[in-house]
Amino acid sequence: MNIHIYLIFANETQNSPIVKALIASGNDTRAISSRVRLNYSNKFLSYLIGLPHLMLFSFKAAFFTFRHSKSVDSVVVNSHFDIMFLTIMFWFYGRKPKIIYPGFIYTQRYNDFIQGIKYKYYRWILSNSDVIVCHSKFEVEENKCIFPNIKSCFFFMPYAHHVNGATGFQSESIFSKKILSAGRSGRDYPTLINAIKNTDTSLQIITDGQVTTDGSATLSKQVEVVRGCYGGDYYARIKQARIVVIPLKDDDISAGQMVMLDAMAMGKPVVITKTHTTTEYFEENCGILLVEKGDIASMQRIITRLMKDDAFCSAMGKASAKTYDKKHTIKAYANGLSEAAEFAARH
Repeated sequence: MNIHIYLIFANETQNSPIVKALIASGNDTRAISSRVRLNYSNKFLSYLIGLPHLMLFSFKAAFFTFRHSKSVDSVVVNSHFDIMFLTIMFWFYGRKPKIIYPGFIYTQRYNDFIQGIKYKYYRWILSNSDVIVCHSKFEVEENKCIFPNIKSCFFFMPYAHHVNGATGFQSESIFSKKILSAGRSGRDYPTLINAIKNTDTSLQIITDGQVTTDGSATLSKQVEVVRGCYGGDYYARIKQARIVVIPLKDDDISAGQMVMLDAMAMGKPVVITKTHTTTEYFEENCGILLVEKGDIASMQRIITRLMKDDAFCSAMGKASAKTYDKKHTIKAYANGLSEAAEFAARH
């Protein structure tokens, strides 16, 4: 199968792990790529610089796909802008490859007028896709209800990705007293901050968002908020931690999965809030420990045991790394995309 994949993390990605994995899966794969920066600390700069750059890349990528000498069977897009320009190109060229839209997450807006526009736009986007990939079965069913009577298919694929310098479990991490948490979307940091009160642990929170408190939780010397932390620095901080805790407040959208897999690739026990989407990644002896949403006492008990019981912490870290290697590497992700492309070809 001839597949184009759109990537925005580097200018030349033909030898990237995802492309190599897709080729290894038996696909003739071509990456259309550019380095598009979106992680500005200032949201205004994201809209002013990042968004136009992303839209320009989408236009160029779509144009390249339609002008390519070989007929393209499927395109794995990066964003809804890719789908928009592919659809516009279709009006001119009269043909369109199957469109695979991975990692779709739909969130509601508080303003009814804006929500109405957003809904109509995404309904049009999804209607012009062939397979919309969700990273939880719950979201597949939810999206079918939110967007009824569209021809496109919602497709479940567990999240997986490549972790640069994945170390697996390392025994020296047991000597660390550090807890790490990371992420911006749907986080419940007040519960975690309350859970480590009156302990001798230190907490690093890596985020470019605001770490809000609920009145009972206050930032102290125990808590360090790290901003602008990406790539090697981010992975180095995971490596230095003993455990990774991901507190979540949203029950019905995918959140926390990327940080969870990053931690598992580094052989860290993961404590994460039990939600509709996170339970799908949980199984016996997987290195993940679930806590109920907002349950400070339960989170504190689990953290305390992991911080004090070296044998338990080591066992959970080893199980975590094993689960990542078995189910969530870039090879697993490429196999999932191949299945989605084959599914699209049959429908």
